[in-house]
Amino acid sequence: MSWYAIRCCVRQEGFVLRALTEAGLTSYFPLHVTEAKHARRKATRSRPLIAGYVFAELPTDEAIHEALSIRGVFELVSQNGKPRRIPSIAIGSLILADAFHLFDETWVPPRPKGKRYSHAWKRGDRVRIEDGGAFDGFKAEVLRANGRDRMAVLLMIFGRLTEVIVEHRDLRKAA
Repeated sequence: MSWYAIRCCVRQEGFVLRALTEAGLTSYFPLHVTEAKHARRKATRSRPLIAGYVFAELPTDEAIHEALSIRGVFELVSQNGKPRRIPSIAIGSLILADAFHLFDETWVPPRPKGKRYSHAWKRGDRVRIEDGGAFDGFKAEVLRANGRDRMAVLLMIFGRLTEVIVEHRDLRKAA
């Protein structure tokens, strides 16, 4: 199969893509997705990554003529008057990059369900610090996780509650 770049009217890429699909031809154009702020509102914008071009798989001369007859299509990208073929690996790498959201600035990877950290401490748990340092033997209360390996705890120092960051492996359940 042979892929070709079709030059079309700017902002008509979607129309050309639909027309090619309705004609039974495989076609593709990558979109660059961004988030824009305007008047204190956020809006997602999708624009063609390569404006004015659509890629299509055109197996026969009939398919080439059918693609050229679509409204808004100017020409096939050519070299010395002959339509220039695009390697399938180039189009495949564009499709793969699109599948991995490389052109989508708004995509956020999904968060894993269940436990986020390896520790089992929750806010309000009573713990004892066993780090062999200045706070060794102090009793504390868990406030929150502070990163992957650390915990923020409240402990009483000189009659005042003080927030201290400790490694979660240095905490033991208070008796």
